[in-house]
Amino acid sequence: MEPISRDTPLRDIRPSLPYTEPLVVESDLPLRSAATMASARQEIDTFAIIDEDRLLVGILTVDALVDDILADLFPEGFLPDMTNLRALISSAALFVVHRSVGEIMDEPLSVTDDDVMGTAIQRMHTKKLRGIPVVDAGNKVTGYLDLFDTLVAWMRSESPGEGGEG
Repeated sequence: MEPISRDTPLRDIRPSLPYTEPLVVESDLPLRSAATMASARQEIDTFAIIDEDRLLVGILTVDALVDDILADLFPEGFLPDMTNLRALISSAALFVVHRSVGEIMDEPLSVTDDDVMGTAIQRMHTKKLRGIPVVDAGNKVTGYLDLFDTLVAWMRSESPGEGGEG
């Protein structure tokens, strides 16, 4: 395998990664069902939310799902973080009872096989994601790119003595 760089297209990297089935759900999925799915698929950090045409319309991290459910069940646990009015206002959405993943999803964020490694890492880092949906040219989810698996592939592609190691 050629050394992986920031300019390496994902299409060249993905075949060497372990395949992780993406966690794809429709926006009307109840939060409780999403939590059950996440508990069964703990290797996935980010849900891909799709519409009726199976196109990516949003993402939802497991952390955001857990925070939303816990804020509903245990709101006083989130109050110590509210040290001023700005913090309370910016966190007000946590205290609204939500019913479906579509109500709490973030804007869609994804990569394609044509994107390069640097783009994928930057998108995940910007949103503090440990994984990101992979979509095709039609915006349909085709896979899941795991940050740690990508790091391991990069380390394996490095020649001895490169990348800061001995």
